[in-house]
Amino acid sequence: MAPCPKTTFADLKKGDAFEFVTNAFMVKGPWLKSSDKTFTAPNWPRLPIRKVFYGEKSIVQKVPNPYYGPVAKTPEAREDFAIVERDTVAVVAGRGVGDLHTPRAVYDFCAPTLAKYSQEVFLTIPLDLRGVPLNDKPYMVAMGQTDAVAVEVSDACKPCADAHGVVFVHNHPTGKAKPSRADKDLTRRLKEALKTSYPKCAFLDHVIVGGASKEYYSFADEKIYSA
Repeated sequence: MAPCPKTTFADLKKGDAFEFVTNAFMVKGPWLKSSDKTFTAPNWPRLPIRKVFYGEKSIVQKVPNPYYGPVAKTPEAREDFAIVERDTVAVVAGRGVGDLHTPRAVYDFCAPTLAKYSQEVFLTIPLDLRGVPLNDKPYMVAMGQTDAVAVEVSDACKPCADAHGVVFVHNHPTGKAKPSRADKDLTRRLKEALKTSYPKCAFLDHVIVGGASKEYYSFADEKIYSA
């Protein structure tokens, strides 16, 4: 495999992932370019580049983005989650899942996979006009820590380009399915982003899957259910 090209931070596009090459203080990553002046990673605040770079021309190495479904972080995740370039096999397999018109159907679709992960994972499930997933696997948007996951709303909505509806899902592996204030705020921002960027795609639900509690919460119903 050819090595990833070296470039400058200024030449990266927003959302590109990179590793530091010349910086002596923060080499681990990968990081994501947030704007012309900042970068970030899940569970990190946006950091001004001048705090860690010697200058905007510092050399970095562009790498695949591990925080979005098309390039999941681990081989296991690549087996569990969908990729953007859907092929005919994936579409046909998605039809075999059936419709996801109820929170319980969403729970049954995602819970077995989420049970494998000890950290929070955020998923997007784009649906066709009948409420059937466009793929037989959900799209992984972000993977966080045991009690938190940082989600870029634009990334969460990317798989919705060809969808008529969408359900968002994330897990609480160490606790109950009761939504936090941050969960409620994220849901509000997701709804607003869909109206602005993907007006033909309807927000249907955001489901929180609990861990050992075996329960799930539906924002559409505003109710916790037992599995």
